[in-house]
Amino acid sequence: MKRLLIYAAALVFIPACAQMPIARQDNATALSLGAKLIGAATPISDDDEIALGREVAANLLARFGHYDDYAVTRYVNLVGQTLERRAARRNIRYHFAILDSETVNAFAAPGGYIFVTKGALKLMADESELAAALAHEIAHVSSRHIAKEIQKANLVGAGADVVSMLAKDKAKSAALTGFSTDILFKGYSRKDEDEADRLACDYLETTGYDIAGFKNFLERLSSQKHDEPKLMVFFSTHPRPED
Repeated sequence: MKRLLIYAAALVFIPACAQMPIARQDNATALSLGAKLIGAATPISDDDEIALGREVAANLLARFGHYDDYAVTRYVNLVGQTLERRAARRNIRYHFAILDSETVNAFAAPGGYIFVTKGALKLMADESELAAALAHEIAHVSSRHIAKEIQKANLVGAGADVVSMLAKDKAKSAALTGFSTDILFKGYSRKDEDEADRLACDYLETTGYDIAGFKNFLERLSSQKHDEPKLMVFFSTHPRPED
């Protein structure tokens, strides 16, 4: 993280998720409840996805806490903003924040809420490695991977007002939030991960970042002991670096 701080002085900060309400979900219960929401396979609108993303982001903040370092946070935001300009999906606002956890991971909640852990930042050697991690998470959001999983699972009935439901129906809100959070901790499909990697390389190349940063970070991860507690979540939710 010390190496990353070198770049922080001149960067612009955009607050990310600091005031979102905190909510906790039991994923098994949420998934069970989700089965009861079955209806027509209805696409999730941008507004729906953003509202859901706030709830998922609140869960992550409740679980890990927010790493409140102004200089590092504004630095992460500027790198993220540089990359998200290359994403195909430009009709939502992306938010970037740091989770106060020594685990090595990054998360992409629906609707543009992207997190990297303090532990991941410590492991990164330079800006190109940070850019690679953020680009991968931006790609998950831009490709609407969680929203598509919700649609495939038929968790939202035809004509449902998801924004209103999240605000007023605690059981259904818990089901959708739990389903989405569960994906973050159990992992995306291999197809979605491959797509995120491919798009991330495109974002890096078109913004002028060295794509070798992606390779370098993966090699650094691969050199770590895979059974270390701080790495176990990452390796349970992402393909092995050697793969």
